[in-house]
Amino acid sequence: MGRFAIAVCLCVAAHMLWGSQVSTAGQKDALPESMQARLWVNRSAPYGPALYKLRPLHASWCPSLPASQTFVRLGPCGGEAGRLGLFALIPTTSNEFTLRGMTGQDPETGRLMYCATVARNVVIGPARIESLPCDLPPGAGNWGDAGAHDQRFRLRQVSYHRNYGVYEVVTSTGECWDVRDQSREAGAEIVQFRCNGQGNQRFELRFSGSLPGEESEFLGVRGWTFDSYGVLRNVEPVPNVNLPGHDYLSLPTDNDHGVSCAARCAGDDRCRASSWVRPGVQGPQAMCWLKDAVPDPQINSDTASVILR
Repeated sequence: MGRFAIAVCLCVAAHMLWGSQVSTAGQKDALPESMQARLWVNRSAPYGPALYKLRPLHASWCPSLPASQTFVRLGPCGGEAGRLGLFALIPTTSNEFTLRGMTGQDPETGRLMYCATVARNVVIGPARIESLPCDLPPGAGNWGDAGAHDQRFRLRQVSYHRNYGVYEVVTSTGECWDVRDQSREAGAEIVQFRCNGQGNQRFELRFSGSLPGEESEFLGVRGWTFDSYGVLRNVEPVPNVNLPGHDYLSLPTDNDHGVSCAARCAGDDRCRASSWVRPGVQGPQAMCWLKDAVPDPQINSDTASVILR
């Protein structure tokens, strides 16, 4: 077989492994649930930097975050009073989030100055969640790093629906936001309590609008980018995942574990997902595959993928 024929065969083989082929030999293992959640969490809303309403599954009221040193309590979900229930979800450099109230916006800078905070110096009983000025930790470079350790939270996904997600809000100690005593009444306090999976610890997270520009400007260095519709999306690819098939464009890309490839997908309204292939697999450079539909994900140690739409 001549050199040309060998080269053609190699190119075809590479395309079959990472291009339009729907099923890849030896790569058909189903993804664990934890990887599935990470892969799909990159879709629009919920769970991106934006404004949200939170509602506990067991009640019809929503947590309210006033711009003062008072405790977070259940209140109206809509109307003018419902503005107190708007939470700005802003990622920190540690892949956690601060939850900030819209009523605490500085009129000069436009920054959101008040953060949900686990009550400090509590000795007896569960600590309440209160509204305090956002702290700048020691060594913080700019306002984008705002949020002390007790003002940073993780959102643990419980389920995903078409228009909203259900999450547990997890504190730095590994405990959960909890509506005290499972109360369904307005005025009930939100506290930190041992996670138990009950409805008073699980919250619907519903998209309510975009972040103020003054807050969104800090997010580009943290794996978030504006898509073609102006919506902020997390474009952090999930390693060891391949999405074979439904390709409409392939091109060389940076050896950055798929970040540039995913950002290109986010900026193209045709692109629904992308897969990155490490250098040395399809040639000397890393490759980026953009997809106009979402293939079934498969485990592959040479790739990293993201689903955006």
